[in-house]
Amino acid sequence: MVKIDIDKDVFEFLQNNAKPFVDTPNTVLRRLLQIGNNSSPPKNETKSAMPTPAQKTTQIDTNEFVRTVLNKEFIEEFRKKSPYRLMFESPNTLIYFQNFNQESPTLWYRVSEKSLKVLKASSKKGFLCLTNPAESIAYLFPLEEVKKQIVSSNYKRDYLEINIDHISRKWKELDWNIKQFLKIY
Repeated sequence: MVKIDIDKDVFEFLQNNAKPFVDTPNTVLRRLLQIGNNSSPPKNETKSAMPTPAQKTTQIDTNEFVRTVLNKEFIEEFRKKSPYRLMFESPNTLIYFQNFNQESPTLWYRVSEKSLKVLKASSKKGFLCLTNPAESIAYLFPLEEVKKQIVSSNYKRDYLEINIDHISRKWKELDWNIKQFLKIY
C-alpha cells in the first residue's frame, strides 16, 4: 500500500460517497474511478462484518425501504393512496416515491403526468422521494422546491424525467444541485 495525504474537501467527498461499514477510502476511489473489480475490497483491505451492497439489496426490499424513510423522516402515520402503490398520505402530507434499486453513478426516475398532477393538485404538503435501497439513500424533495426549479429551468414536459448524477449530486434535466436533499440510511 502507498500512503497519500488528502485535503479536507477530498476527504469529505470520499465520506459522502462511502457506504458506511463497507467502504474504505481506497474502495470508494476504485468505484468512482472505475478501477478493476470495485464490487469488493482487495484482499489486503479490512473487511467488515456488515453486508455487502449486493447482500443489502436482497435483505431490504423497496417496500421495506420506503417504510424506513417514512418512519425516519415523518412523525405522522401514513396509508397508501389508491390506486398508487408508492404514494402515501397522512392528514397533512402527501408523498410519492420512485425507486431505482442498484448501485450506479447515475440514477434514473420518471414521474408520470398523472402522478405529478395528483401531487400538484393536493392541498397537503407534498414531497417527491427518489430512493435507491441498494445504496441506502433517498433524495427527499419538498414539492414546492421542485415546482420552483421546474419554472426556473424552463422545463416544459408534463411529466418528470429525472436523471441524477449521483457523484456531483445534480438533477440533470433541471440543472439543479440537490446535495441538500440527500438522506443516507
